Amino acid sequence: MTNFLRPSAVALAALMAVATAAVGPALAAPLTTDAPPGPVGNAQGPAPFRFYGTGGSHTQVVYESPVFSSFDGARSIDAIAFRSFPGASPSPFFGNTLTLSNVIIQLSTTSRGDEGPGVLSPTFASNIGADVTTVYSGPLTITTTVPGTFDYLVTFQTPFIYNPALGNLLLDVLVPVSATASGPGFGFLTFDNANTLNDGVFSIVSISDGGATTGFAGTDGAIARFFSSQVAGPVSVPEPASFMMLAFGAAMLGLVARRGGTTLRA
Repeated sequence: MTNFLRPSAVALAALMAVATAAVGPALAAPLTTDAPPGPVGNAQGPAPFRFYGTGGSHTQVVYESPVFSSFDGARSIDAIAFRSFPGASPSPFFGNTLTLSNVIIQLSTTSRGDEGPGVLSPTFASNIGADVTTVYSGPLTITTTVPGTFDYLVTFQTPFIYNPALGNLLLDVLVPVSATASGPGFGFLTFDNANTLNDGVFSIVSISDGGATTGFAGTDGAIARFFSSQVAGPVSVPEPASFMMLAFGAAMLGLVARRGGTTLRA
């Protein structure tokens, strides 16, 4: 009896070790983060894009890291949405759609921030972080079907990995000089903005010149909803390859058990 139990126990322990070692990375649940959080804003404007017309625009908006307190380490930001200023509705004068023939959207981690020391520089190039990533490039049409909600949506072509522990998040939106902005009516329902001192958002804007190297500083910025999906850190879901390892361990357990049974009958 002793010879039968001991090999099986050893095999079982080995199988448990395989199962433990087989745990691999997995995706966490999607997360939406409003920046800055809270109720309706107190201002409105066309930035980070521009009014209908030509000539382009350049806007940078910084969202300070405490806004992303729900992040548990680094996460992959996959999309961004803006809401139209609540209380307005489409009309013959103001439509619910903005079409850009070309736009370049970048994200980066920056040491620049809101009011106070280290505030965003009026010079665009001075604010961009070393990990700058072009998340969207090309034609873009955004539409609000329910004004006052976050449904002006931009789904990124390339995600951006952001870790709030490394700095603030910089949104950089360039509408090139050669691009056109158009839509129904004489304009579109513009974006809900936060415009309060030390609210975690700050902007640099050149609203009608995509070739400008500098812009005007403002305490306001478009309230944005960031959609993130991937989180770094330990998880507990086995990868597909791990199931093969578990199957191998189970087979070894059966083999040892059969050998143990033979020893017992002997």
